[in-house]
Amino acid sequence: MIVRKPLPRWADLILVPFLNLTLAFLISGLVVLIIGENPIEAVKILLFGAFGYGEGLGYTLHFATNFIFAGLAFSIASHAGQFNIGAEGQAYVAGLGAILVALALDQTHWLLVMPLAMIASAAIGGFWGFVPGYLAAKRGSHVVITTIMFNFIASAFMVYMLNRVLKQSDNMAPESATVVNAGRMPQLREWWDYFGYSPLNVMFFVAVAALIAAYILLWRTELGYKIRTMGQNPSAAHYAGISNSAIVMIAMTISGAVAGMIALNEVLGVQNRLVLDFVFGYGFVGIAVGLMGRNHPIGIALAALLFGALYQGGQELAFMMPAVTREMILVIQALVILFTGAMEGLFRGPLETLFGLVELNRSAAGRDVQEKPDDRGTYEEQMRNVRESARHLASVIEMGYDVIFTHGNGPQVGNILLQNEIASRDGIPPMPLDVCVAESQGQIGYMIQQALTNELIKRGIKRAVTSLIVQVVVDENDPAFKNPTKPIGPFYSEEEARRLMDEMGWVMREDKARGGWRRVVPSPKPVDIVEKDAIKRLIFGKSPGEIVIAAGGGGKYHTEINEALTDHIRGKSMAEMLQAVVK
Repeated sequence: MIVRKPLPRWADLILVPFLNLTLAFLISGLVVLIIGENPIEAVKILLFGAFGYGEGLGYTLHFATNFIFAGLAFSIASHAGQFNIGAEGQAYVAGLGAILVALALDQTHWLLVMPLAMIASAAIGGFWGFVPGYLAAKRGSHVVITTIMFNFIASAFMVYMLNRVLKQSDNMAPESATVVNAGRMPQLREWWDYFGYSPLNVMFFVAVAALIAAYILLWRTELGYKIRTMGQNPSAAHYAGISNSAIVMIAMTISGAVAGMIALNEVLGVQNRLVLDFVFGYGFVGIAVGLMGRNHPIGIALAALLFGALYQGGQELAFMMPAVTREMILVIQALVILFTGAMEGLFRGPLETLFGLVELNRSAAGRDVQEKPDDRGTYEEQMRNVRESARHLASVIEMGYDVIFTHGNGPQVGNILLQNEIASRDGIPPMPLDVCVAESQGQIGYMIQQALTNELIKRGIKRAVTSLIVQVVVDENDPAFKNPTKPIGPFYSEEEARRLMDEMGWVMREDKARGGWRRVVPSPKPVDIVEKDAIKRLIFGKSPGEIVIAAGGGGKYHTEINEALTDHIRGKSMAEMLQAVVK
């Protein structure tokens, strides 16, 4: 049985992307090594080109600005359950709004041009996202297909507009008139020389504001709650009174509007005119940014910065290390997209299995379920420890597995025997060891059953928990009966030990390492479980089956010996028998 546990949020947000990214860079390093270059030196050049000087950092942040908008566009639609891969086309047609406003208001001030251009670009980009959203919500069209088609339509439409409508009569190039005054977005180099000749402009701050706004929208507003609810469970959203079709159209419209901000950054921040293919694939890379950032604004910001660094650092690398061509830079970028996007789940399965095994290991609390080394063994201490273990056990059950739990009982049997010994001094007949073992099974089973049932109720898990008094069949010729080795109970002085051997017929052995004498009993190997049919009925009799608490010793059965089984019949041997029972 493969045990998988859903990844903790930190592992999902940090560990999985880190491993995917590491693998992408390792393979990229091998590619660089194959062509005879030093991968370590290549990484140094790439990092220096992206962050080592002001102009390089400016280009990195400029690229990251586009990736933030593209990543957010994908993320917002994704939260509504829509895989919007049309940000490329939505940003492309939004360039019309940006350039038309800029040309019309070129003689005013950029503080007027910028908000109006944003509104115009958002309106056109939003409309380009709304139509696939409408088709998905009202006609059942697959949003992936429609957004792909709209990318092609946008490309053809923009070619027509630039060649037949916006192109100047005195210019052969398919481009609009140039914005020369107020229509340009101010670049940060105008205020701070540190960024050199990089095109980083005020749209960077708009991108940061968009990250904050997206977080507030999705996690702090009623609309955001409806978007996320619809994306996670459309049926639940419908029964909650949410209009799924309206949410799809709204989310796709917002997604297209955010993608439209790429147009301002490129058309008015860099080109100062509308040109063919100014989007340069930013919309498609935004898919990888959104996936790598787990559709969260913080993750998107970090992923956008990474891809911005790859774009700028890659250009520096191609210049400083000519053997690494521009095509190889594209291969490196493609590998990052491949492992963080298309193959994002590569490490997820193994990690879920690993975390599941860790949880199972934590759940296998053994003798520490009830007593810790420094405990006195009071009821309060034992219940505290059982409740702690029950939280781990419930996590295993939450994974959806039918479970049998075994437990140790050595310390408890020892305490019961000691109570018997003290009571016998007042004339109360002591019970034999097999009865004491059964008593410990009932005690431990009851405590685990109560704590585990309460924990499952807290988690909303409806599963019955049942404890069994288990008997096992042993071989009466097992050598363990002739050579008792299993210590139980408290330590005695030599004088007390010899008295008990004479009066009670006990077998006592000295434990020199720990200083004292202890009673030892046989620990034969179990052959069969008497209650195996009952266990099968409890687990498989209905769905979901009951959670069974079994083992923890066993009484005499088909032998003439009262010395029953102790710790050895649990652990691996008992687990193997129980596993055979349920196969």
